[in-house]
Amino acid sequence: MHQIVTAKNQNVIHQVFAGRCNVFIVTGGKSFILIDASVAKYKIELFEAIDSFIREGYAFQGLVVTHCHFDHVINVYAAKQKYKMHIYVHAREKDFLAGGKSPAMIGTNPLLKVITTSFQKPLQAFARYKAAEPDITVENDNFNLNSLGINTYLLHTPGHSPGSMSVIVDNEIALVGDNMVGMFKGSLYPPFAEDPKLLIKSWEKLLDTGCRLFIPSHGKASTRDTLLRQYQALQ
Repeated sequence: MHQIVTAKNQNVIHQVFAGRCNVFIVTGGKSFILIDASVAKYKIELFEAIDSFIREGYAFQGLVVTHCHFDHVINVYAAKQKYKMHIYVHAREKDFLAGGKSPAMIGTNPLLKVITTSFQKPLQAFARYKAAEPDITVENDNFNLNSLGINTYLLHTPGHSPGSMSVIVDNEIALVGDNMVGMFKGSLYPPFAEDPKLLIKSWEKLLDTGCRLFIPSHGKASTRDTLLRQYQALQ
């Protein structure tokens, strides 16, 4: 685990690990929240990271699910059983989490779109996971988490999936889930999006936050200038 960046109000974003899916811990004062929970092979490493903060006196205030695709939520059930923390999920995806199902996975290029559309049923069967009951469903567009001791809010940024959310830290840094990727040189456009037009509108919403840095769940962070250029190119 390593620290990525300290925001202007001293909230710190830590990357727990990088791999199948990046997972982050955001600390503020002596509180922390977890952003996503990744896949089964990383469960021990994930819990070791959580336990290390608890041993240092930090209070585990909740787990934010950016969206309910299997690679982000497989460890949610086990984490809730162990730590008894609140789970935050958008209202449009609460039934997915409660049912152990992933939203549709639709490719954004012609070949991937044909493949994912043709094989959506087996994809959905493959993407099942242990269901977990959400505690708090997010319905409004700017869901404030300041009461947890961390200057953050949750922004509904659909497109990749219907209930995708981004975590806005100190109005400066955005953890954007899969609404962007940082794996392909010259492109932030994700390989999967249920509604590509809505995805681009969510990029506009993210630009409107004024954030300077955008950190995806897959790959490296991007600057505001990079996002703005790519957003304008797709208009």
